[in-house]
Amino acid sequence: MKGTRGVVARVQEHGSSVRRLPASAYRVDEDANAKSKMRKVLVLDVNGVTCRKIYDRDRVLQKTADAYTPSGMALFKRPGIDDFLNSAVSQGWSIVFWSSAVRATVDAIRSALFPSIPVLCILSHENSPTDNHHVRIRAGKNWSIYKDLEMLWKEPLLACDASSTIIVDDSWRKIRLQPQNAVLVPSFAVNVETGTITSEQKETERGIVKALSELVLEAGEDCDVRNVLARRANSEGALSLGAESGERVQIATIGPKQGSK
Repeated sequence: MKGTRGVVARVQEHGSSVRRLPASAYRVDEDANAKSKMRKVLVLDVNGVTCRKIYDRDRVLQKTADAYTPSGMALFKRPGIDDFLNSAVSQGWSIVFWSSAVRATVDAIRSALFPSIPVLCILSHENSPTDNHHVRIRAGKNWSIYKDLEMLWKEPLLACDASSTIIVDDSWRKIRLQPQNAVLVPSFAVNVETGTITSEQKETERGIVKALSELVLEAGEDCDVRNVLARRANSEGALSLGAESGERVQIATIGPKQGSK
């Protein structure tokens, strides 16, 4: 495909392309090829799942923000997210950050908020296809990009597949290609004027993260993470959405049923 250095495209039935990751996009353990079983991979959205970013170039929120990026974004960690990430890593999960923001923004957020968390791979807007390839289309207030896990599964060095991967996002549109591997969580919100959240909201957020942590722990003990997610998807309150095949599928959901963000 012209103009896509280090990328191999594969046309799928849904009409999009799956692009292989350039080698510079990830780092892996030296003995990755020697591992006989698939590594458990936890793919996390950044803004809305692990944190909330607010543009604040005048730094009026500096007393409440957890950190700032060089470009002037105030960053707020989701309550409980540090314990969740450390617990997942200790249980053997490899962390992947996949954001629809540009790579420079993702790198800045990771450096400011999660410098000590080992990250297997960072993906960004540059790695996120759209419905019409490189054309961005408005869908209400949302760009019609999506995150295709096939990009990870096609990389031998990452040593993961559909049985070992979970993707967590606050937008079902972005994870609609592989709903059987997806967990939908409420978007983390902060008062944009004060940079604060209420004590009640903090408790709610900690409950969401705790439930997600328990789900990930259970999935890590199963030979196929989709078994655990399927049980969650069939529970009360799960979200039903249309898959690329045109069929209706259930998606595992943490917290209140999500709308069509």
